[in-house]
Amino acid sequence: MADSLTPTQRAALVASSASGENAEIEKFLTRDVLNEFSGKVVFCMSCDSNELAQASLDSGAIGFVGFDKIPSNLYSGAEEPIGSHVLVKHCQEKLIAPAITAALEQFLTGRASLDEAVDYLRLWITKNSVAYVRQYTSVKERREVAALFLKVKDGLRYHGPLGIRFAIKA
Repeated sequence: MADSLTPTQRAALVASSASGENAEIEKFLTRDVLNEFSGKVVFCMSCDSNELAQASLDSGAIGFVGFDKIPSNLYSGAEEPIGSHVLVKHCQEKLIAPAITAALEQFLTGRASLDEAVDYLRLWITKNSVAYVRQYTSVKERREVAALFLKVKDGLRYHGPLGIRFAIKA
């Protein structure tokens, strides 16, 4: 299947196991395919994607949003996933997905420039981490879930000129 995909489609191809861990199918985004980002805004929700920001901009990307780590699980000292279903499910479904949706909605509806949407995302993560701890009192690992979510905020970066607005070409 991966052979029939374009490099851009492969960039989004990640297998998810039943435990919620992401397994890389292949090195799905390389500097060789960055020219496909020319003239586009790139929102690269992948661990360590900030490393591709400058190369993407040099290849013609208009702006780039990247991340350091996007943790959704705890790891042992040997870097083995602990595999708590609650951690994975709550990080991904209750926090990360709504956060990204809220920020992209700000940008795509014209209420915020791209850099402002990234700032909004940082604030949303902080506010909703606290709200999550208060709301999900029945979740034993709620503080760990919120701490993982705050790590996403810490590595979130916008690269590019300020004030980029979304516009639909007629």
